[in-house]
Order: sequence, then C-alpha cells, then structure tokens
Amino acid sequence: TLMCCGVARLRAVLFASVLGVSTAVGLFAALPLPQIFSALGLMAALAAVARGRAVFWWEFPAAAFYACCCSLWNVIPVLLLILVGAVRDCRAGGSVRPLFSAFISAALLLLVTLGAMKLQSWAYPGSGAVSPAAVLRESVGTLNQASRQAADVSWAARMQDVWFANVIAPTVSTVESDRRTVTLAEGRWLEMDVQHGIGAVWLLLLLLGLIGLPWAVRSSVTAVAALLLGGWLVLFYGSLEAPGERLLYSALWTPAVIALVGLGVEQPLRRCSWLQWPVMAALGVFLVLQTGHNGLFIAEIAKRIAL
Repeated sequence: TLMCCGVARLRAVLFASVLGVSTAVGLFAALPLPQIFSALGLMAALAAVARGRAVFWWEFPAAAFYACCCSLWNVIPVLLLILVGAVRDCRAGGSVRPLFSAFISAALLLLVTLGAMKLQSWAYPGSGAVSPAAVLRESVGTLNQASRQAADVSWAARMQDVWFANVIAPTVSTVESDRRTVTLAEGRWLEMDVQHGIGAVWLLLLLLGLIGLPWAVRSSVTAVAALLLGGWLVLFYGSLEAPGERLLYSALWTPAVIALVGLGVEQPLRRCSWLQWPVMAALGVFLVLQTGHNGLFIAEIAKRIAL
C-alpha cells in the first residue's frame, strides 16, 4: 500500500515491518478474531484506490466485498474510499458521472453483502438465520449508540492508544487466569524507562510524518483516503470501546496510521535529501527495539495466562 502511495521501496518495507511487529498485529494475528482480516481487506481496498487507473477493474470490488463480509460496518469506510475515487475521477474528467456511478456501486455493495450473509445462514445453519432487515435495524441502533457515547469518551487517552500503544506494547497490569483476561496499565508519559525510550524514537518519526502530512494531503488523493479511513475507524470503534477493552479494535486502524505516517515522512525527505539517512537509521533502530519489546510483551502475557 505504501509503495502504491509513492513511498520509496526501502522506507515502505521498514514501515510495513513496524506494522508487522506492532502490538495490534502481533496479538490479533494469533487470535481467531475478524479484526485482522477486516484490516487486510480495507488495506487492499486502499491500495486499489492508490493505484488509480493502473488497477485492474476487479481489484477494488473484490477487496471491498471481502472487507464487508468480514464486518458489515466496513461498508462505511469502503463508501468513503469509493467517494474519494469518484471525486478524483470527476476532477480528472470534468464530469459528474463518476459520482452517480459511486452511488450505484455503494447500493450494489450493500445488497451483495446482505445477500452473502443470507447465503451463509443457508450454507451453515449453525450460524443462525440472518434477516437483512434485522441486521439493518441493529446497525442503526449501534450507530446511534456510538454517537451518544462519543461525547463521553476521553479522546486524549484514546489518542495515546491510537498513536502509541497500538505500535509499542504498554505495560501488563494484571491477568485473571480464570477468565484469561489481560488488563493493561495506563501509560505515564514522564516515566523514564525502556518502553518510553522506544516511544521517544517513534515520537520523532511521528512528528516528522505529521509535519509532512499536509503536503501529502494536497498532492496525493491516497493520503486523503487514508485519513478518512483511519478517522472513521478511530471515531466509530473508539466510541464503542468500553472500559477494560483497551486496544480491542486497534488492529483495524493501525494500518491506516502507519500508511499516514509513511506518506507524511516521505514529503520532507523529498525536499531535504540529507534527511534520508538519519531517518532510515532511526527507523532501523526503532524496529529492533520495538521487536524486542513487543516480543517480551506477548511472551509475558502467554506466561501469565499459562500460570
């Protein structure tokens, strides 16, 4: 995805490595939960948007259908990607026809997804009967619940999870062996330890990415798509995340965060070539420290649950 967005190959590989050993992917890739598959589908759709006219006609529909089959709620981020692509085509061709095509595509995607859910209930009776009308009613209720809870969320603490804890593993507080429940301690920003030393390196890379992000948004429609994608996922799932469920949905938004940081870092490096080697060195150091720290985090959880 990053290479399709214009990020140089080596930097794209390094950022993908950061994602691969992140807290979110390291945990959810080993669990039978749909978050990681849902994130892969959304990233495939984003990659199709990034390639523009170079993409095969079937790539975006296939990725969108896969993502929506993982979760019906992926219809909304996919619709945002469809809208971004339609606006790009309108500006390029000087016609509003792509917008009408986008609305038709969105309606077809919703119908096909609901039909696939009904087909699943016939093929696998154990999954339960699925009524499209009931699914839509439940979805509207969930959306209303998220809008009500959004005002009560501590977004400052949530942003700490979005930008840091999902990449660098936080501290394990307690583990309830009978319920196999892991409780994560809240971060203390001024504490000087190994974890926060790793976070300082990531903070420098993050700041460089945020500095270059406005340039990326102006020059690349893919940056706009990634921003809308990550923003919706954080807003919606961050509102639904109950106390004690910290980072439960982080596997969904982490790829979009990495893509945005990668796009942002690319912009200053294009303008200041002398920054390339220091940034590459910082990425390499961070990757080594992150791999060791997050590996110990997962090993500690496994050890405590086993006890």
